[in-house]
Amino acid sequence: MSLVSSLNVGVSALKSYAEGIQVVSNNIANVNTVGYKSSQAQYADNFSNLLRPLVPNQNATAVKIPPTQVGGGVQVESIAAVFSQGTIQTTSTNSDMAIAGNGFFRVRNPQTGQYFVTRAGNFRVDADGYLVTQQGYYVQGAVGASTKVIYDSTTGSYNVMGPQDNASVTVPPGLTKTTIPAAGTVSSTTQGAQTTLGSYNVTLPSVDGVKLAATLQVGMPVSGYGIPEGTTITKVDTVTSSPPVITLSNVATQTSSGNGVLLSFNNKTIDSNSLALTFPADYARPDVFIGMSLNGPGVPAGTTIQTTVGNYRKTIPASPNSITLMHATGTAVAAGSTQTLSVDSTEGLVPGMLLASGNGVPSDTIVTAVDSDGKTFTISNPLTSDLAGASSVVAAGGKTLDPTKNLLNLPDATNIQVGMKVSAEGVGTAYVAQIASSPNYDGTTSIALFAAAPVELDTAASATNGSVTVTLTSGLGASLNVGDAIAGDGIPLGTTVQAISGDTVTMSNSFTGSTTSALTLSYGTAVYPSGVSYGTVRTAFGDQTISLNKRPTVDSYDAVTFSLGNNYKTAARVGDLRVNFSYDSIGAYPPDYKFYGTNGAELTGIPLATAQASAPRIRTFNVGGSGDINIVLSNGQTFNCGTVLLQTFKDPGALTREGDNLFSGIDTAGPYNGGWVDSNIDRLRPSFGGLGAINGGALELSNVDLGQEFSTMITTQRAFQAGSRVITTTDSMLEETVNLKR
Repeated sequence: MSLVSSLNVGVSALKSYAEGIQVVSNNIANVNTVGYKSSQAQYADNFSNLLRPLVPNQNATAVKIPPTQVGGGVQVESIAAVFSQGTIQTTSTNSDMAIAGNGFFRVRNPQTGQYFVTRAGNFRVDADGYLVTQQGYYVQGAVGASTKVIYDSTTGSYNVMGPQDNASVTVPPGLTKTTIPAAGTVSSTTQGAQTTLGSYNVTLPSVDGVKLAATLQVGMPVSGYGIPEGTTITKVDTVTSSPPVITLSNVATQTSSGNGVLLSFNNKTIDSNSLALTFPADYARPDVFIGMSLNGPGVPAGTTIQTTVGNYRKTIPASPNSITLMHATGTAVAAGSTQTLSVDSTEGLVPGMLLASGNGVPSDTIVTAVDSDGKTFTISNPLTSDLAGASSVVAAGGKTLDPTKNLLNLPDATNIQVGMKVSAEGVGTAYVAQIASSPNYDGTTSIALFAAAPVELDTAASATNGSVTVTLTSGLGASLNVGDAIAGDGIPLGTTVQAISGDTVTMSNSFTGSTTSALTLSYGTAVYPSGVSYGTVRTAFGDQTISLNKRPTVDSYDAVTFSLGNNYKTAARVGDLRVNFSYDSIGAYPPDYKFYGTNGAELTGIPLATAQASAPRIRTFNVGGSGDINIVLSNGQTFNCGTVLLQTFKDPGALTREGDNLFSGIDTAGPYNGGWVDSNIDRLRPSFGGLGAINGGALELSNVDLGQEFSTMITTQRAFQAGSRVITTTDSMLEETVNLKR
């Protein structure tokens, strides 16, 4: 009877919506589960009973009668996972990772060897240095066989290359140049190079012309006033011409003045007659060190680096966080006197920190010293009013980059020279214009930055201590413009030209040196950071000159790219990721290290034991957006020890939940970006081919939307309630039917 069927329909509603409310409950329960993907109950109707079949048309006048069916209730068709992006939250834990975009981490059960995937990146490092899930499953990625260490027995230094390292360096054209200055810019040059409109020939200076000509070669690109772009040298004549004459591939478009013109000649980027190469200063590229192999155009097999000078790396550490100093007291002193303050505790306070202005503290006031009593410190400026102890003061680390100052404050200025090229994070490329003669309060050394190497302006300028003006040698004032940066002994770093009157120059800062009439000044264009930073700033100083054990076989003035470290690189393979190294029982020998000498030969015997004794330890690690795991060693070096890889699927809905944030059914879901094999590593790398990026030190939170879940809970509850009403109503109807007999 249809009434009994109605009871079954109501029961199906109760069963289905009970399962639906369980799905909602599970979502809500996992609202704080890392990487959890919510589920959604999807309903479908049950099989419908056919009461009357379709009556087809019998003739042109007959009417087709559709079938008559009655439904059999509802069922849960599927419970689908919702793989939408969850919110990413920073944790600052090195081993935490979040995927921004498509992809899953792949992990391996060490007991069974079974593979799973997960979106939860709350990993940890186990006792053996492996990256594992909270359940101890190994995180999978691209790894190498071992880490290569080059040990220099002469200096006792180590250079470490991870199994994934394969650095490359591009040498741009014109990185190094031979320059012929115009007259007066170099003391030994009485006349610059002479060009004539419409002529291919250029006459070199009469002084030092022969010496200059000896450095020039046919094919050298030439640039300068009146020289068309793309011009090269076609001939150098030092025999029939005195002074020497060079012939160019294009005619000059201008005739030079009496002083001549400045010409620049690009040196070769790679020279078959030289064992030397020059690499550009670059803070971002991997370090280049003795013993590293080199490959590139015309580079013979087995070529290694023998010496290296330049690209001195200087890392400016992040500023200390701000601290509040409670109950500050201090009596204002006269200008020139030492101002001290007392607080409850100076914990965390270091020289060089900046005090917030107000409450009697002038602006730009710096902590100059912190006493050992833990309560007293001195500041750079006198108070404008007494501090009675009721107030607090705030001290914060100074800016590591300030866009209003063309300065860098280096923790170590060793090897830094005026005129040296600088590559700095947040700055770009600049040149050292001036180096402070004394350290700052915090022990750092300030340097000023120009857009080009500073140009000497005057060697006999006059300046008075405390004055904001300097007087140049007659006629030299015309060489300057307002806004130019100037440098010299006694000229504060960051000084610029404010006004020019004849040969009298007004500066932005007062002269601090002794009164003199023999001041040497240089000038240029100041380079300022692109923005404010309080964080770490990486820098590198000086183009890097290296020597090789074999000469290249080609010559080029064009850009050339070299690859480094191939002799030590291990082919990448998929496997368990490791971010720390084990040591032997006495903590000395790391078996994951493989030691080589600077000649590229693997060490054995006593040299090996010596190298092992003090091998650098791992200090920390971080994970980049492309999944690279960057190791930081105790000697300051970094290297890449592997890469976290990601898997995507054609049908992620076919994955099966296994608990602990894990999914199985990898083969059923159909890997979209290819198999998990060595030959397919490049397609598994994050940020490649639609894969998401890795956020290191962060976690992806649950994608559960509580508002949506509560809304679904209400509608599911109402549907369940309505289903129960179907049962009670049908029961009443059956009761009425039974009562008909009375």
